[in-house]
Amino acid sequence: MYEDFLISLLETNIRKTMKRRQFTKTLALGTAGILSPFNRLIAQQADAIKITILYNNIECSCNLESSWGFSAWIEGKEIATLFDTGGDQDILWRNMQKKNINLDKLSNIVISHNHWDHTNGLGLILEKTGYKPHVFVIKKDIEKLKKEYPRAKIKSVLKPKPIADNLWTTGQLTKYFPTDEINEQSIIILKSNKVYLLTGCSHPGIVETVETVKSIFPEKTIELVAGGFHLMRKPKNGVKEISDALKGLGVINLAPSHCTGEKATEIFRNEWGSNFRSLELGAEIEI
Repeated sequence: MYEDFLISLLETNIRKTMKRRQFTKTLALGTAGILSPFNRLIAQQADAIKITILYNNIECSCNLESSWGFSAWIEGKEIATLFDTGGDQDILWRNMQKKNINLDKLSNIVISHNHWDHTNGLGLILEKTGYKPHVFVIKKDIEKLKKEYPRAKIKSVLKPKPIADNLWTTGQLTKYFPTDEINEQSIIILKSNKVYLLTGCSHPGIVETVETVKSIFPEKTIELVAGGFHLMRKPKNGVKEISDALKGLGVINLAPSHCTGEKATEIFRNEWGSNFRSLELGAEIEI
């Protein structure tokens, strides 16, 4: 949204006036939990799943270009899934090239919701891949996206369901307002007895999204919740309530990013301590 873009510019200026803390760009997650920032995975395990943040307005000290929006590459042994496509197709493509992304592995594209900062790179990726990947979009958005991309293999999402091995969608989640509603889906990654939630913007509510994950997989531990939480206008006490609710739901680690907002992110950083994870552009998570 345009308002979000303006807020992002303001936050970028504020961020440049502050001394940035340095965090590791690679998180390694597995059966032993999240490794300390000083540990590195010597070699990716054969069954490991790797998430790479390709597009984000949260800047990094890397050679990637930051801009308002979000996109994440989720890669397994055989196939890969692209979650959202950022707000500028050229920036997304350049970042992909710099990260040596192999589009031949791309099997699925998941669009969290039909906002420009999550969809503007979709057309380019479809062209680059010959329209081969399946595109999963929420039911609310399917007609519009089918008209925009008539050659795409677009699949409608309403209920939670598997998309690929160890990869699920939460299904279409809805938040109602007096005169409107907003819909979105998030990605769930499964590994052993743990789940990892990746969100685009969490417009229906990050707490409500986590509650949905708990209802789908009640016996599994929520090891990580990462992505946009859309809390830029949330007051401090509201953010703390959300933080407490996420802890109450059993979330182990938290990595707010994209549209969460500077103030909200700092509150989470203070509230979660060693269980707070930095999720900037170029960050890599190995599960």
